[in-house]
Amino acid sequence: MPLLVIAAGIAMLLGMLTMSFSLQMNWHKIGETATEYAERVRIAPRSWDFWTLEMSNLAEELKRERDSLEQRKRDLDAFAQRIQAEKAELENLRNQINSIRDEINRSVVTLTEAEKPNLKTLARTYASMKPAESAPILSRMSDEMVVKILALMKPDVVANILTQISNLQPSTSNIPAEFIGSARAARISEKLRLLKQEQPQPQ
Repeated sequence: MPLLVIAAGIAMLLGMLTMSFSLQMNWHKIGETATEYAERVRIAPRSWDFWTLEMSNLAEELKRERDSLEQRKRDLDAFAQRIQAEKAELENLRNQINSIRDEINRSVVTLTEAEKPNLKTLARTYASMKPAESAPILSRMSDEMVVKILALMKPDVVANILTQISNLQPSTSNIPAEFIGSARAARISEKLRLLKQEQPQPQ
């Protein structure tokens, strides 16, 4: 047993001596290999001054997105301007419509049920007179009153009275020119056409 231990110790010692001798003999080769490896794998200092295909594609995509957003902004600005122009045009049209409606309202005469009894009496009175006599009297009244009275007369009587109003002359009738003549007769005729008569309420 002790011989085996001594033999094992001698074998281990010889192995260590052999390895030490081998390393000593080849140390310069190992050093050269390490130097060469260091030169080969030496890494240059890192820097942000580099560009890759992925970054190039990303930059192109971002540029397209920016151009698309700018174009959309221009389109929206143009659309907003069109809306403002159309809004102004609609406002102008609304003002014109309101003006026309007001003009129509001023032209339209409404004959109410409450005033009909008294107006019928006046209509019978003037209808019984000769047109040459009633025309000067009616000419001094407002358009609205004349229209309401004439609306309650027969059409042939109305036609004769309007003819007389049209033929009246300021110099002979002592009536201002704006109350007589063909223009006044035409205006009264138009208001007669637009006359609205209030319908009686059902009992």
